[in-house]
Amino acid sequence: MDFFQDKSFFIKVASVGQEAGTGEDWDDGLNHETHHIFITYTDSAINSIQTVYKHHGSSVISDRHGGNGTNFASTYGPFGGEKPDNSKFYFNFDEGARFGGFHGRSSTIRLMSLGVYVDTR
Repeated sequence: MDFFQDKSFFIKVASVGQEAGTGEDWDDGLNHETHHIFITYTDSAINSIQTVYKHHGSSVISDRHGGNGTNFASTYGPFGGEKPDNSKFYFNFDEGARFGGFHGRSSTIRLMSLGVYVDTR
C-alpha cells in the first residue's frame, strides 16, 4: 500500500502470470499520471511493456521490462490462453478506480507476469 500527497490510497494488486523460474522482479512504483503504455508481443506472449508518465510536469519514460519485439497496435489483448499453461487474464475494476502503475517479473526475452497499482475508493 502506498499514498500520494492528495491522500489517495493505492493497493498493489498481485501480478498474473509465471512467478517462478528465471527472470527478475521489477516495480515501476506509483505513477499517478501514466499517459502512454507500449506493449510488444508475439502470438504466444507479451515481449515487453514500457510506460510514459508525468513527473513534476515532465514526461518520463520507464525502463522497458522484458525483451525486444516489433508488434504495436492500438488495441491489445486478450493475452494468454493459447497453450495449456497460459491463462487469459485481464484486470477488472469498478468504475472510478484509478490506475497507479505496473509491477511484475520479466526475463531478457519476455514479460513473465504483470500486476498493477490501483486506487478503488
